[in-house]
Amino acid sequence: MLTSWLQRAKRMILSKPNQAYISWCRDALSCLAVLFLLGCWLVDLDSTQPIYLSTSFVTNGFCLSPRFNNTHLACAEFDFVCGLFCMLAVMMGKARAMGAAAYFFAHGFGHYSLAVEEDMEERDINLQDTLVLAAILSIGPLSITSQLVDAKKMNRQTANVLASLMLSILVGVYTIYIRRPSYALLYINISIMISQSFPKTFLIGFKSKDDIEYRASRLYWLKMFAEVLVLAVILCEPFFCDQFVAKIGGHFVFDLSLALDVLVDLTNSRAVGAEKVKIK
Repeated sequence: MLTSWLQRAKRMILSKPNQAYISWCRDALSCLAVLFLLGCWLVDLDSTQPIYLSTSFVTNGFCLSPRFNNTHLACAEFDFVCGLFCMLAVMMGKARAMGAAAYFFAHGFGHYSLAVEEDMEERDINLQDTLVLAAILSIGPLSITSQLVDAKKMNRQTANVLASLMLSILVGVYTIYIRRPSYALLYINISIMISQSFPKTFLIGFKSKDDIEYRASRLYWLKMFAEVLVLAVILCEPFFCDQFVAKIGGHFVFDLSLALDVLVDLTNSRAVGAEKVKIK
């Protein structure tokens, strides 16, 4: 009986339609999570003291860790190394790694700026800040439009126009209304989650043959683990920084989880192209 149950469970796990449905549910969960995070942030912005988010996170804008002399510097060094690996992937013919490289370099430069400048809150946002922010935020629009092209939901020309429009809106909202460096991380995470989760949830389903082929892949469960890990870290950092996140590495944990997700995504894109997904 136990063997029969395990066999049924295995068939369910390996079933491509089931994998597509689980993938869609993860995207829908991301939509709910980002709305919850945004709501808590807005409530805390109107309060004299944080109600939902960790006090140190709201004060610093990041979850700084006592494990490092300078968390920003540690993150900058790690991001620059990841950017170099992505550039190496580009040189080896992996053109899609260029976007990830730009993100890591920009993200690393942002951390480096915070590491060496003590009075970030005292100065106004300048052109350099805007360009760095645009490079970081671009991973959201570029990623989702590339996915929509792969899923056969739009052509490349339409995707480029949509990505440019989304990026312009995201950068404009920050430079016009937000402006405070301490709000940058949360704004970046929320913006990237919104720009990726909502279009993917509402435009890529889980029933048609093309949608199943897109959502199911050879490294499906590894990709699922990486995506869920990033989502969990994004949620835990602002809410539980003072409780335990700072003790295990703070924002550096986010950089690690993102690097894993990018690595799996780059590896997986080659695997999907190498073989046709069979629908069971």
